[in-house]
Amino acid sequence: MAVESFLVTALPRSADPAEEVHVSLFVTHRLTPDRGEGVVGDFPNVADWTKRLAAAKIGLVGRTGGGTTLAIPVTPALAALRPAIWPQVFPADLPVRPWRTPELTAVPWRSFPAHRMQQHALLVHAISLFSSPVSSPTVRAMPS
Repeated sequence: MAVESFLVTALPRSADPAEEVHVSLFVTHRLTPDRGEGVVGDFPNVADWTKRLAAAKIGLVGRTGGGTTLAIPVTPALAALRPAIWPQVFPADLPVRPWRTPELTAVPWRSFPAHRMQQHALLVHAISLFSSPVSSPTVRAMPS
């Protein structure tokens, strides 16, 4: 059986009460076909995503400093949805391959001395300052 899962990330935009939009929701789809490879049509929620999203109930929950849970009123801006475009971009016969976890054990590791980064930053800043104390050098002025 094909499995659909979704990760929704709230991206803060503004805390100003005068602003119209305060949060954007970024939805990531994870589609797992029931065989080696499937198609978008195997996933009914994705194949009809914009229509389903327009009919969805969207809510946000927050916590106060004291740990109390509270519902945050939401008015979704769904006017931007274009249901006719979604199937053109993601047609029902579009191939869907299963998620494969990359094999990282064979990849060579590189490490850098993190404890020296502050010294490197100070050194680069000092060289920049001493090379041109009045006007900062530009990237374009650096020799290649």
